[in-house]
Amino acid sequence: MIATHWELHVLKNNTDQSLSLPLPSLPSTHKLFEAVRFGFKIFKMNPCCCISLQRGTTIFAWIDAVLSSLLLVLFTLGLIGGILYDPSLDTDSPDDVGLSSSQRIQLLITCVLYIAACICQILLALYLRRAAKNNNYRALLRWIIISTIVLLMGAITSGLHLRTALSLGTFLSATAGIAYKTYEIIVVSAFRHELTTSNNLNRDDDSEDCNLQTKEDKAGHVNSTSIDSNVDCV
Repeated sequence: MIATHWELHVLKNNTDQSLSLPLPSLPSTHKLFEAVRFGFKIFKMNPCCCISLQRGTTIFAWIDAVLSSLLLVLFTLGLIGGILYDPSLDTDSPDDVGLSSSQRIQLLITCVLYIAACICQILLALYLRRAAKNNNYRALLRWIIISTIVLLMGAITSGLHLRTALSLGTFLSATAGIAYKTYEIIVVSAFRHELTTSNNLNRDDDSEDCNLQTKEDKAGHVNSTSIDSNVDCV
């Protein structure tokens, strides 16, 4: 809801009274822009709905680990099938020539690359979970950098695949994967920003306490010195 009045609290005759003053009239487009800007600010502070950023980051880590494990099993089965493939068994149709040797090698190489990528994703997921559990904002920064590089490489690879295989399923799966990874990076970045801000506030509080303790020590030292001087004079 967009605010339309200023509410001021004034003290009159020892009683707290509120005054409601109308805001200047704004164009509807400007109000809509302010609403969108406010919503974006809230989303930037906590892009996770109804849960904390730490819990959201942990959930993303588990999702990455589970999905990567399933894909690892799938591509491992594909690799085993490619190794055990026998062209002589393709006799269902006289027009079926099966896989050529070059296609078989290409399939095996693709499976090996995807298996390596799945293992890396599992390790990254475990790394993210540990960083979220320990509130390690430096480890979160490393994860963000690596995941951003992986996201860019995946987007480029998906674009190259779309030029050669124009299928709706490929386009939708690539778009969903990129959107998911982008949202995950946004959540982890917000969590890291929250940790950094909290650490800076704690550091400022510690410095203020240290300065206050130093002033108290100096004051105590001055008082003890003056007392010793008075005793010597007596």
